[in-house]
Amino acid sequence: MAAEALAVEALPLVVRPLWNVFTELHEGRGQGVSGPSPITWQDIDAFQRVAGISLSRWEVSMVRALDAVALKSVAKSQAAGPDQEGTE
Repeated sequence: MAAEALAVEALPLVVRPLWNVFTELHEGRGQGVSGPSPITWQDIDAFQRVAGISLSRWEVSMVRALDAVALKSVAKSQAAGPDQEGTE
């Protein structure tokens, strides 16, 4: 799933900063043999230190929930095969 699949303008103002955190982490994620690697606690920690921010526990939970949805979407697309992507 490309992070840009959902235009930030379509999101309520209150969630845009959290979406931006997720997309930055998403863009820096690693790739494994079977697809994108999950965003790790270490990734989140490093992002906070580099960005000079401190996410609340709730915000970290939301980033991890967004990541789970993104990974599930990728897995579903891969299982459907290249001919079926984007036909939902």
